[in-house]
Amino acid sequence: MQRKIVLCWLALLFALLPLRGQAHASLVESTPAANSVVVEAPPTAQIRYTEPLDESYSRAELLNEAGERVSTTPSRVDPNDDYVMLLDLPPLPEGRYVIQWRALSTADGHTSQGTVSFGIG
Repeated sequence: MQRKIVLCWLALLFALLPLRGQAHASLVESTPAANSVVVEAPPTAQIRYTEPLDESYSRAELLNEAGERVSTTPSRVDPNDDYVMLLDLPPLPEGRYVIQWRALSTADGHTSQGTVSFGIG
């Protein structure tokens, strides 16, 4: 009986182990913060993820309310912290903006994508 209980616990443990490896690079926080309204845009937007990023695939771009690309320089992974993507922002007039991102995790090789909306005004 005790052996069956131990075997059941071991089977459960092995069944749950792969779940950790199935995670993706998810957004943790951003500057500007999601859904925030700021007086002026920071010089650089920062997006922090749950996993380190592969710079060859990971990208972000800034779009205005019309869906037009506003950012003029390519995004980059922070050379001092590969969990952070950086995007230089030009001076922005009042309005709503969206940072559209995609990320490739070096931890598990999976891709993810999303957006961060914020306003200037």
